[in-house]
Order: sequence, then C-alpha cells, then structure tokens
Amino acid sequence: MAPDIEKKIVFFGCLLDSDERYDALQEKLASIERGEPFNDPYRSVLSLVTPELDPDRWESKGLLPVPDWLHPLPPDSSKPRLTSSEIIAFIDRNGCRETAEEAGRFVEEEVFPHIPCLIAVDHCLTGAVYRRVAARHAPEETALVILDSHTDAVP
Repeated sequence: MAPDIEKKIVFFGCLLDSDERYDALQEKLASIERGEPFNDPYRSVLSLVTPELDPDRWESKGLLPVPDWLHPLPPDSSKPRLTSSEIIAFIDRNGCRETAEEAGRFVEEEVFPHIPCLIAVDHCLTGAVYRRVAARHAPEETALVILDSHTDAVP
C-alpha cells in the first residue's frame, strides 16, 4: 500500500455560462456594448481565498477550455452567436453534459488524490465532478460545498 500523501486543495475553473434566457443574453450584450472589462470569476475567487491559505496546501490548475462565446462576458466578436437559439442548440447537442464530463475526467486525471475545488459559472458542471469524488471516497469522507452569488433555487 502506498503511503498517504499530504493532500492539498487543487483549484480549477470553467467559464461555461450557458444561460439562454432573454434577460441574461441582453445583460451580456449590454456589457459588451459598454466595453466592460471581463471579471474572471476564477481569478477573482482565487485572489480572495489563496492569501488566507498556506502556499504549500493549494495549487491552481487553471481553466478548462470553453468556447469564448459561452463565457460570462464574451468578446465583441461573439455577438452574432449570443442568441437563445444558439445556446439552446449547444445544450441540445449535449454541450453542457460534455463539458461537465470533461470536468469530471479532469478531476480523475489531474486532481486526485488531492481535493478538487471547482470554481465555475454554470451549475451543470457540479454533478460530474461530485460523482467522481463520491465514487472514490466513502460517504462520511465526502462533502459538497456550493457557494452561489445569487439564489436561483426552484421552489
């Protein structure tokens, strides 16, 4: 049996934002028109959290690739794709599921045996990552913490 290693928190992110609702798309388009700078949630969260952590106890693995037109604030060149029908087509082609499964594979290949910490925009990514954690650890060793910037629970 291999000796236990000292586990660390491994941060990784994904900027998938597949919200097809009219209001969400209008907000993105207005932000592009105003020339707002992109506030990367991954880097923002890391800048708040990591100064409080022992530098030997964490690592950043960066962002999983996602087409830039699906980012929270896409580039100006993406405006023609920012329509409900484009995003629904992405979802219907299993784009969210495939991205989530890629996040799960990433945890298996790049994070384990350490502790994964996913910083993401879209909730759809959580399930595949959690499934990999739950398959590896006993229930009493497993925890899921979700921090959300807004409440979007279904009554």
